[in-house]
Amino acid sequence: MKGNQKRARGMTLIELIIAITIASVIMTAITTAILAGISAYTYNTQVNSLNHAGRVVLYRMLKQVRTAKAADIGLRSLKIYPSDETSGVDSYAYRLSDNVLYYDVTKDGGPTTYTLLGTEDEFTVLDFDIERAQEVSDGVWTTTQIKVTLKLQCGEETVTLTSSGGLRVNQGY
Repeated sequence: MKGNQKRARGMTLIELIIAITIASVIMTAITTAILAGISAYTYNTQVNSLNHAGRVVLYRMLKQVRTAKAADIGLRSLKIYPSDETSGVDSYAYRLSDNVLYYDVTKDGGPTTYTLLGTEDEFTVLDFDIERAQEVSDGVWTTTQIKVTLKLQCGEETVTLTSSGGLRVNQGY
């Protein structure tokens, strides 16, 4: 009877070490894949937030430019004079100071300042550049087109957005 009995056998130490090594390699690969996914998500979220914030500011700014009667450009500043006198707003101004983009509304002679980007949010405004196209009409220089470039940073990511619009009051139809 002794010859027919099968001996019950466990795992040897070598087999156990090989199994642990294989499991460690698989777990390392899974962890690396998860961390890469998290990193990609964080990067895409930052870039999306930068794009969204910049687009919202440019949309508001150029909407006011398109309906303005005049616009003045300074060093990193844009002042817009609305054509609608019924709103009581004398002017809108966008200006960059210390990497913060401010929005000033002058109504009934008194200015009110709002912060658009750059202080308590995670964005830094690196640049705010304004260019304009002008032409002479009846001996008077008029602004026909305004191009705004906004450069934003969030963490290590930088996004540059550009948009342009024309003052309708200075366009011929």
